Amino acid sequence: MNWCNFWEEFIIALIPALLVVVAAILTLKQFYSQKWWEKRAEAYSAISKDLSSFFFCVKELCAELDGEKELADHRRKTLNNEYLRRLDSLKITVAGGAFIISKEVYEELELLVKNLESNYYRQEKESLADYFERDYYFIETCKNNFNVLAKKDLKIKNHKKKGA
Repeated sequence: MNWCNFWEEFIIALIPALLVVVAAILTLKQFYSQKWWEKRAEAYSAISKDLSSFFFCVKELCAELDGEKELADHRRKTLNNEYLRRLDSLKITVAGGAFIISKEVYEELELLVKNLESNYYRQEKESLADYFERDYYFIETCKNNFNVLAKKDLKIKNHKKKGA
């Protein structure tokens, strides 16, 4: 075997090896990208659940304060506890910053927490109904903005029904 044959065989053997390495790198990159997307989707799902539960609690409490329904004491207490639990969860999410979630979503949640806290300190000067009506507005606005921003970040398109 002479040097020309050696290099020729070496290069012929090296090309498939390089192709395998490039394919492995691309596959790993796609795998980690998919995992990151899944983590982001999980975070958005948890935030959506918090906002929806939060919204439901405030909606129920507003309905009672407006005289539309009457809640049993244990139900009112359950709603208040859920309200506080979801608020704490959102505060923890905001404290974590924009690591997994987008900066826009982080800023929207941060604004909600600031508005809710500001509303809490104003509560003593007004009725409970006004307090919860304002919370309702803040949460509804954030929930609507969050849905748009999360779909944008996850690259989910709104599909319209045919004929609609």
